[in-house]
Amino acid sequence: FMVKKIRTLGYFLPALFFLWTAVAASTSSHSSPNWATPLNLSNTPEDSQQPHLAYQDGALYLAWLEPTAEGGIAPYFAERPAGSLTWTLPISLSTAPDQTAVKIRLQGAADGATHVAWQATDPSSGLDHVYYVERPSGGAWGQPEQLSGSSQAVLNDLKVDSTGVAHALWEEVTISGAILLYAGRQPGLDWDTPLVLDLTADLGAQAELVIGLDDHLHALWTSQSDTNSPLVYAERPPGQPWTSPVLIASGPADPTQLEEQGGHLFATWVEETGQGDELHFAERALGATWTAPAVLAGPHPSIRSPLLNVTPLGRPALAWIGRADPGGPQNVYFQERLADGVWSAAWNLSDYSDEAASISRLRLDSHTSLIGHVAWVGRASSSTVVQVYHRARLLSGEWTAAEGISASAAGVEAGLALAMSEVGQVHVVWEDTTPGAIDLFYNEGGAVGLSTMYLPAVLNTADPR
Repeated sequence: FMVKKIRTLGYFLPALFFLWTAVAASTSSHSSPNWATPLNLSNTPEDSQQPHLAYQDGALYLAWLEPTAEGGIAPYFAERPAGSLTWTLPISLSTAPDQTAVKIRLQGAADGATHVAWQATDPSSGLDHVYYVERPSGGAWGQPEQLSGSSQAVLNDLKVDSTGVAHALWEEVTISGAILLYAGRQPGLDWDTPLVLDLTADLGAQAELVIGLDDHLHALWTSQSDTNSPLVYAERPPGQPWTSPVLIASGPADPTQLEEQGGHLFATWVEETGQGDELHFAERALGATWTAPAVLAGPHPSIRSPLLNVTPLGRPALAWIGRADPGGPQNVYFQERLADGVWSAAWNLSDYSDEAASISRLRLDSHTSLIGHVAWVGRASSSTVVQVYHRARLLSGEWTAAEGISASAAGVEAGLALAMSEVGQVHVVWEDTTPGAIDLFYNEGGAVGLSTMYLPAVLNTADPR
């Protein structure tokens, strides 16, 4: 493996966890007392991009893409082991540094293994392929292997179930179009022969894989079975084969989100209409059929990056980036279905009024069932500095004031990743502009005292790119 040259003096992080007991308002470019000092994790002359962060049993795992000396772009990995306050030196996971990686996915597993998949262009053929590498618990990284065949391929998703089985979705281009493929891999064994889930998938179908109750597999994607790119769904119950795709919405649907709780499925997506973007929602109770799609927001000039999850009580919640008025600012909106079954009005969490203000990336997560957190990259009204902002949900149902947790961000398209620990600590990684390059910075904080905890939406970290 290639080890990067690190210019930082160290990766020591102060052993201090902050407890949030009051609403703190901070819009400065410096960290509030609730957060640690941002830490540069990559700090190289090259641009570090697309951070993916995972938390598993006290450990933090980070994967990203970065140019190599050989002219390619490789996947890199670093971690903060459980019980440690020090991040490891980054390493390259690729054995072909001349390849150009364009997309990456990271998964920590309950058995202690770490899984990474990425999509990279082969310089000799000009084709993109999907690659995968695993590090077993207590072991070393294995050799990367190519999952896709000899044609053009697009990585969609990678997930690991409770038994350590890895599951991957990707697309490959054929003479007639794109096909959606699935493969599974038992721990320590070879990947199974890929199965075709759709012979008419959209190229770039944004297929999502969700692992539900008893490791029941659920997949959602857009198809080309007609010109509207309809939204379709398939499942693989435990010990059974995949079902044929069923239609959820006539489309066009882009992008999409799928979540599951106790066998109950929830889906949201954006549809472009002649009047603007609409946010749609559908669900399927255990053993039932999908409901007719409902319009929850819009039409608006734009709706981007919808994120979806459900509370432990089974109440779905949504967040997205939207522009409510032509020429108006983009803002972060949040909406949840209340106990009486009625959807709440959309809450504006960023509350920007300046047309020049912007939101580029959005991440949400929660501490198990206790507290909701949102982080976004944006430039607030009348500000020239792009920052990472954070808000949390309190017992009262209110959100804390937005606070800047970074010095500055890399611009309007800065990458962002967020993960939560079981004790409510918030971990955030983002692309930040430093002299000569884009580096990955890390910060932690935002823990909320038990006296102020609220049962909010459990929001996830699915990548909205």
